[in-house]
Amino acid sequence: MSDTPRVRIERRGALTGPKVAELAIGDLHSDAKAALDTVLASPSADAPVAQGGDRPWYRVTVTGKGAPEVRDVHELPASLRKLPQFDL
Repeated sequence: MSDTPRVRIERRGALTGPKVAELAIGDLHSDAKAALDTVLASPSADAPVAQGGDRPWYRVTVTGKGAPEVRDVHELPASLRKLPQFDL
């Protein structure tokens, strides 16, 4: 297992099915790192499945910095969503 901090983003709940992408946090541009910090500073969304199966939501998991940090969010910041590695 690597100690390199990584972010994993899973898109869930969309009719197209789940999508998963992962990369090292060090590979993020500064605007994407700032967006990730904002996501991690916010509480998880309440019951993302309550939106309905056709509306996507995102699970953001950061590993390699101690215990994993997990946040469920309804909207993924554009600076993370537009990364080619994620294609979410």
